[in-house]
Amino acid sequence: MNTPAMGARGFATLQALLAEAPCQLRIHGTCMNPTIRHHQTVTVARARCYWPGDVLVVRAHDGRLYAHRLILVYRRHGRWRYVTRADTAARADTALERERILGRLMEPVGWRGRLLGWWGVGGLLGNYLHRKIRSRNTQIQ
Repeated sequence: MNTPAMGARGFATLQALLAEAPCQLRIHGTCMNPTIRHHQTVTVARARCYWPGDVLVVRAHDGRLYAHRLILVYRRHGRWRYVTRADTAARADTALERERILGRLMEPVGWRGRLLGWWGVGGLLGNYLHRKIRSRNTQIQ
């Protein structure tokens, strides 16, 4: 999902509106095909917690909004981090903090979406553990 850049004040206003009730956004882009089609209108809502497989709407560093699938949640330095990835992307996005999450799509993403979310968790977790083991073996030698 690609949108024009949104300032911090506009994003805060949108977050406040979502705290009251879900809202609809139009998706522009094909990175989430076939789950979300180009120009499809989706309903976004805030949630107390987000789970792998959920499609999140997030504010990028440049102010644009994008919709990507959550594949990993972890805690680092006392703060929760969320890792997302587009369905058509080979790599995950950089980890982000909760403050940048606008909400999640309310439409069901189906078994394929949940499977992709959990597959991403396994892939990232396996990669993380592999790097940790390699770094530990390097330090021991």
